[in-house]
Amino acid sequence: MDRGREEFKNLPKIVSEFGVWSLSDPALWKGNWMDFSLMGIKKIRDFVSESLEKQGQTASDLFKQVQWQGYYALKHQIEQMRLHDSIIGFVLTELSDISWEANGILDYSRNDKPFTDALRMLNQDLLPIMNDEGDIYISNITDKSVEGMMKVEFNAKTIKSCQFSSDPMKTISVGKLNTPKDKGLLKITLLTDNRVVSLNAYHLHGMDQESSEFEIFYEFTEEAEKMAESGKSVFIQLKTPQKLDGFEVVPTTRKAVESSNMTWAGDWISGFYHYHPEMMGRLNYESGAEELLGSFTGLAILHSDEYESLIGKMLGWNLGNCSYLIRKKIGKGEVIISTLDLIKMGKLNILP
Repeated sequence: MDRGREEFKNLPKIVSEFGVWSLSDPALWKGNWMDFSLMGIKKIRDFVSESLEKQGQTASDLFKQVQWQGYYALKHQIEQMRLHDSIIGFVLTELSDISWEANGILDYSRNDKPFTDALRMLNQDLLPIMNDEGDIYISNITDKSVEGMMKVEFNAKTIKSCQFSSDPMKTISVGKLNTPKDKGLLKITLLTDNRVVSLNAYHLHGMDQESSEFEIFYEFTEEAEKMAESGKSVFIQLKTPQKLDGFEVVPTTRKAVESSNMTWAGDWISGFYHYHPEMMGRLNYESGAEELLGSFTGLAILHSDEYESLIGKMLGWNLGNCSYLIRKKIGKGEVIISTLDLIKMGKLNILP
């Protein structure tokens, strides 16, 4: 029995289903998809009509953002799988959107989503991959050894170059990069005989800790409110579930819709992040604001209209909506409330 298990562990593996949701642009649909029922809760037509009111932008504009969020999530998943030599294949689910599921690389009418061509890059025979710590690997899915030169550029300036040699059907480590602290585009290119054979790219966010002009509190107290009324900017980071006037802090494990399996985590039907226009220049929203990784605490905020959402999350076709960063004008100042651990992560400089 033990020997059989060991032999099974050593067998090649295929990931038979993976993917992410990436809602498509309704302006391109043909047919009657607008009237399709979403789990019996609402119709897609309802979502399109309420998008401007609830997210502050048209459905088409919002969907273009979440499609690229979907791409960067797929990119991360594929890169992680290619780091493991035992994984010899994977099956992306699905080819096209269908029913209430929006996890296709084509939309309901079989139009390409904007990132479809970009996916080809992730299936190159050779793929350079960099992890969060700056370690660089080369994944070779061919049956041939390949040698050549690796060049790393940041904002079009070469910061590293070296020789590489990759073995067939292997992923090798080719060194560690001192990741630049500035914001910009990092590009990794592989060349053989002075010819580009592969490339990959990463958006770096330059999120070093900076001083903050906010008065900081860990509870919404009378003192915090008075400071805002006097003209101060107050940041309140909440760490426990609680219900206060105008908003409630809830665990993301709580059901968002009682008649379904959806929780505020959005890990079943998929959650799409949306951002106030003032946040657009501060976050790389196309990649889902991945610079916020590590700051989520398992708590979300449900709030009334007296608070505006700065960073929010929509479940599926707006079947539920929560926030992680909200704002309210009080007197001459303002209060910004968050469940993100921006203080510990040194990311208060994202605040508008």
